[in-house]
Amino acid sequence: MSSGCGVMDDRIVELEEVKQHKSEDDLWIIIDGKVYDVTPYVTEHPGGKAIFRNAGDDSSGGFHSQKAHGIVKNHINSLLKAFYVGRISQDK
Repeated sequence: MSSGCGVMDDRIVELEEVKQHKSEDDLWIIIDGKVYDVTPYVTEHPGGKAIFRNAGDDSSGGFHSQKAHGIVKNHINSLLKAFYVGRISQDK
């Protein structure tokens, strides 16, 4: 298990677990089926509190809709690698 330390693994994360991480001190999000612990980034997020719109849930729609994300895509992708926890479970 990487728990956001930047080591990629194949951990399967249940949505219920992600939903438990939705505070400023403990924030996980899902983007394109991948779970990220973005807690260390909360205070640096250029969009401020916008990062909390989908806290503990799927943030793919908001992530891909932001024009600024396209401009700094490579930087964001390298940040996300460092925050990777695992893949979201496909079980309903």
